[in-house]
Amino acid sequence: MGLFDRFKKRAEKAVDEEEFTVEEDSIEAEEALIQRRQLMEAMERAKDAPPPPPPPGFETFKEEVEEQWDDFVEELPDDPFSQPVDKKSRKKAVRAASVAAAKTSDEPEEKPPHDRMRSTTGRALVATDKVAIKVDLGESEVKRGGRIIASSKVLDEILEELETDLLMADMGHTAVEEVMTALRGSLIGARLGRKAELADVIDEALRKALLDLLESGYWDFDKTVKSFAAEATPVSIMMVGVNGTGKTTTTAKIAHRLQQNGYSVVLAA
Repeated sequence: MGLFDRFKKRAEKAVDEEEFTVEEDSIEAEEALIQRRQLMEAMERAKDAPPPPPPPGFETFKEEVEEQWDDFVEELPDDPFSQPVDKKSRKKAVRAASVAAAKTSDEPEEKPPHDRMRSTTGRALVATDKVAIKVDLGESEVKRGGRIIASSKVLDEILEELETDLLMADMGHTAVEEVMTALRGSLIGARLGRKAELADVIDEALRKALLDLLESGYWDFDKTVKSFAAEATPVSIMMVGVNGTGKTTTTAKIAHRLQQNGYSVVLAA
């Protein structure tokens, strides 16, 4: 059972138990409307807020990892097949390497800061437009009458389960937090028509939030590929990752998307 199926099944069970909504003139409804306004205001403030600082020790950890990687790369031979195989030749190679290292300055070479808007080959990426995650409940939401979705233990449990599922699916913590904030702000206090299928409304709200998330980011994939292809040279996309993280599946999806956009695709492994 997939993420959406589990989420919808849990929502349907709660809807059947009438644990989601309250009557519009009740105290619970008024509390839900107040909470909705507070959530919306918090979301607006978060849009202009600066990004949070990295956790303590992050910069030190980052430098250590980069130094370890640099040391590893420096130890790699330019051509592993050209290395001496007999003992005498290996000793000569070690002495030659020691002499070369002694001639090298001890001062570390300053590296320019990495530009996140450039690929690993130095090509410029096309920036994306800033997209805010918005959840539109569509025609299910009404201005008057109906029932109001209230903050409840059941809703909190469902959203917590969803948050856990998203994190276990390797979605980034920041992205998950944005999705959950958008869902809470859009659902709590929402006024739905009495004929609206609440489970379907909640399921669709999640889908729209995730689609908005996919459209956000700091560079635009389609526009970047288009700019590279305009140079009349092949565009290479390399997938890197450990086993079982979805490289093959993602590669197939990217290839399909490129074909839909009119590009010819060649896959190599």
